Amino acid sequence: MSAVSEPDRSQFFDEVDEVTKAAKLGAMATITERGPRVRIVQWSWEGEKTRVWDVLDYDPARFWRQGPTDPNFQPVRITPTRVELSKFGSPDKRVWRA
Repeated sequence: MSAVSEPDRSQFFDEVDEVTKAAKLGAMATITERGPRVRIVQWSWEGEKTRVWDVLDYDPARFWRQGPTDPNFQPVRITPTRVELSKFGSPDKRVWRA
């Protein structure tokens, strides 16, 4: 496993963007007081876009009558602290840490 240096950060995330656009699924892990949990997820990587409904064919009004202005609408922001790029079965892994 190799760490991604700050000068290589932009190129690393360009590669992450390329891989996630080609892949249908990926893994997302979170850590809580109960330990790590890994989930298989469908990617919705779009760089600077800030709203999921701008990225996916997704209409918030299907779930909240007033869409994103509904008082019950509660989006979740995920801020990564670690991104690992590896190919399935390969020992070659690169890791960026915030």
